Order: sequence, then structure tokens, then C-alpha cells
Amino acid sequence: MTIAESLIPRWLVQLRQRQQSEGYRATAVSLHASNSRDVVEAVRAGTAHVGFVEGVEAPAAVRSVTVAQDELVLVTAAGTPLSRRRTPLLPDEVAELALTSREQGSGTREVLEIALARHGLVVGDPEVELTTATAVREAVLAGSAPAFLSRRVVARDVDSGSLSVVAVLDLDLRRYFRAVWVGTKSPPAGVVRDLVAIARAVER
Repeated sequence: MTIAESLIPRWLVQLRQRQQSEGYRATAVSLHASNSRDVVEAVRAGTAHVGFVEGVEAPAAVRSVTVAQDELVLVTAAGTPLSRRRTPLLPDEVAELALTSREQGSGTREVLEIALARHGLVVGDPEVELTTATAVREAVLAGSAPAFLSRRVVARDVDSGSLSVVAVLDLDLRRYFRAVWVGTKSPPAGVVRDLVAIARAVER
């Protein structure tokens, strides 16, 4: 969902511009936004020609290539007690937080689950569970519990002072954005290959 809401729109604009500059008829593209688990299933089932997923490890049973790197940060609304904390949160303190969270199967949630599991910890029960990064961001801005979100997604809110980043210690919250497809080692020739190439070039 982070990719669908924040990155793919400009990739598609560039794809259309490339087609027009090269004299090709613009190809109609249909975008279905879903979490990473469902994207992989759609690609495997053949209902999508290519998918873009978020996570730590490359998904199994599909071909993939990394198009960008990302990092999650813990954010809270400005002025909350957590925003005034002076010392970083330790992993066990993170595990105890009631978060505004993405749903099971999302790449964002998977990153946090893996990071805590490396310390023998599990994610606590969320205060609220939402299905898009935008919904999570808006909820936190409105005063909901803190959330882990892409640094890309919250950059403007942090710069404006609407959200505060809470320091976290000893958790690896890096993740990768990947294109996934089935079949040949390289993305299928044509629109799929062009779109993947654009994604890699833009986010490099």
C-alpha cells in the first residue's frame, strides 16, 4: 500500500511519457492496491502481470528484483507524552506499545514483526488496525496511538512539526520494495519491463 499510494502514480506518469516520446500508443494500466501477501498471490494466480511488494525477505515462488530501499520510523502526534521522550525506546518497550497498525499480511507489519522476533519478542495487540498507510498516518495525526510508517510517507509531516519521530534502539527496520512476476528470469518484455526499469531508475 505504501508503494501504491506514494510511488506508483509517478512511475505510471513516466511510463506514459516514455511511450509518447517513443511514438507508441499509451497502454492502459489498471492498478489494484492491496497488501504484499495478496499482491504475491495475484501475481502467482495470473490476475496481475506484475506486482510491487514491501518487506525484508524476497517472497518465495515468484521472481523478484529490488527497486528501492526504505526504513520504518515510529511516529506520534506532536505534543503527546511519547513525543517528548528524551531516550530511545528499547525493543521490549516497543513490544508493549498499543500501536495504530497495518493489518496482517502487510509489508509494514512484517518488518516490525521480524525486527522484534530477533529479540524473542512479538508485536502487541494494536489499538486500532487499518488497511492503508494513508489511513494510519491520518489516524496518528488525529491523535491515535503511535505507528510505524515509512520515512518517505511521513517526511513532510515531520518537517512541518505535525508528527514527531520517536527514537528506537536496536531494531532493524529497513525494508525493500520489490517488483515481482512469474516466468522468465527477467521481467516480461514490454510494458512490465519498462515499468520495472522506470521504478528502479526513479528510486535509485
